[in-house]
Amino acid sequence: MLSPQQQPQFDIREALPRKCPSCGHEYFNLAYRLGMIPSMALRNQTRQDLLIKTEAYMCRECGNEYGKDFEGKK
Repeated sequence: MLSPQQQPQFDIREALPRKCPSCGHEYFNLAYRLGMIPSMALRNQTRQDLLIKTEAYMCRECGNEYGKDFEGKK
């Protein structure tokens, strides 16, 4: 794994645009998916409820989550 000092530097103009596979819109909102690891879970050594969040990008136009398979829902 590269340390922050070793991270390759890129020019933002090299980035390829990504669009929503559902509607073709190009703008997304950052959202969080929340999960809870209960205090009683066997591998939870803290013995406290733990809130876990993961990032997701939601299309501003149709609400489709980027990276998830599109199922034709609107």
